[in-house]
Amino acid sequence: MKRRLYRTGAFLAGRLGVAAVALALTTLVIAPQVHAKDRVSGRHIVGTWFLALDAGPFAPPFEGLFLSGLMQIHRDRTFMISDAGDFAADSFIPTFATPQYGAWKFKSRYGSNKIVATSLYLEAQGETGEAFRWNRVQFKLRVIDRNRVEGMMSASYLPCPEMPPFPTPLTCPDPVENADEFVPDGPADVPVTLTRIVPGK
Repeated sequence: MKRRLYRTGAFLAGRLGVAAVALALTTLVIAPQVHAKDRVSGRHIVGTWFLALDAGPFAPPFEGLFLSGLMQIHRDRTFMISDAGDFAADSFIPTFATPQYGAWKFKSRYGSNKIVATSLYLEAQGETGEAFRWNRVQFKLRVIDRNRVEGMMSASYLPCPEMPPFPTPLTCPDPVENADEFVPDGPADVPVTLTRIVPGK
């Protein structure tokens, strides 16, 4: 009897093992296949990129226009952005802005390569030069290949309260400690495209 139970148990274990292997093979077949030359990891997005932000969602007259900038992605999971809006201070954008400084994270699963990133920068009045608010930009990006990244951008801000006689640059709150107090600014999920700057091109 014991031998019969043992043989029955061994038979079932064998069948379950075969089923497990078959399931694993099925998963491998169903999962998107990524060729070695197309595989992307976090280190592959390090470099300098041309950034194009779709201006259409901000106002109908801007349909088909883009705000241009440069994005430098570093190996230590930090990045910098400088765009055309930094130098505005005119009737269209009556303010100046510092470059954006931020951090990024790379996620890869079954060939789907995604980047989530957050940056901060200060905005100042064009006439006085006084900083009056923090701005936060959050990116949700997808790596198309090693030279192209696409995704969405959303912005929010945190004002520097007026506390006379102190100038607003001295009253700007800690943007990390007060992260939950940022207010949405402009349309959400604005399309953005990154194109790698390649030597010789």
